[in-house]
Amino acid sequence: LFPNITGAVLDDFFLEKRLKVFTPQRLKEIRNKLQMSNEKKLDLWIVLYDKDLDSPINDYLNECDVITFWTWCGEDLKSLDQKFNKFLKKSSGKRRLAGYYMWNYGERKPMTIKQMEIQSERYYKWLKKGDIEGIIFCSNCIADLGLESVEWTKEWIRAIGDERI
Repeated sequence: LFPNITGAVLDDFFLEKRLKVFTPQRLKEIRNKLQMSNEKKLDLWIVLYDKDLDSPINDYLNECDVITFWTWCGEDLKSLDQKFNKFLKKSSGKRRLAGYYMWNYGERKPMTIKQMEIQSERYYKWLKKGDIEGIIFCSNCIADLGLESVEWTKEWIRAIGDERI
């Protein structure tokens, strides 16, 4: 019916109020319902922020098909390699994507060019290595504001966008 719909995403999931309602068992039930269709099975995706890596969330992640990894505060990109290694361990056997912010939501300001370079360099390397299967570019409501971080990202995509990986 809708070939462009491939799954459901649980964004901002690891909040105390949600965890009280959505137990791992409940996620399993949701995932089973998504995959019941004979015509098209839908994947259950979940957003994982770097700040949640040390939380006891493995039982939740086990019930998801795809895990997306995001760094909320631009300043935390300095330790992206270490956090990504934790992410790899937590997401073993799952499909993985990296979330790419152009706005620093944690610090309420645009990402710096250095922060854009860090994300781009690492995600591109991990994509080529096969550690992630894609990059999600979050532009939300900032893509047309003329931010330097957005313009830098557009140029980066133009430079590598035609490369086959």
